[in-house]
Amino acid sequence: MEFRKTNILQLNLKKEQAQNLSPKSKIKQMLKQKDVLAFNIYDNDTLIGFAMLKEFDKNKFFLWDYIIEYNYQNKGFGTMALKELINLLKTKYNCKIITTTYKFGNLPAKRLYEKLGFIETSIVDTKEVHEINMMLQL
Repeated sequence: MEFRKTNILQLNLKKEQAQNLSPKSKIKQMLKQKDVLAFNIYDNDTLIGFAMLKEFDKNKFFLWDYIIEYNYQNKGFGTMALKELINLLKTKYNCKIITTTYKFGNLPAKRLYEKLGFIETSIVDTKEVHEINMMLQL
């Protein structure tokens, strides 16, 4: 896996994938901020994923959006890429804590994060937001 910094979301997403990410307009806006790290994820030279993180405190990152291209899902790429991303954050960016969320009902995301050691910390259930907060201490 290779992580190349980017300032654009280049994946073509299926409708059901896009529902679990921030809107494209929000991603485009976030990618302009200095405290945001974004990577295109490659397997050899094939673009297979995207990750966007925001540093919210010294050595702490929020995994804002993480997606593996539809044709590469359920083949182990998501787990492998996220493991490598965690290692990259730990070694290159001295990350100590990673937080993230998943939307209610997104069981594949929940299972992936739990498999890699994330634990649920709280629930946000308002009129606008229905998410579970998770955290991984490195």
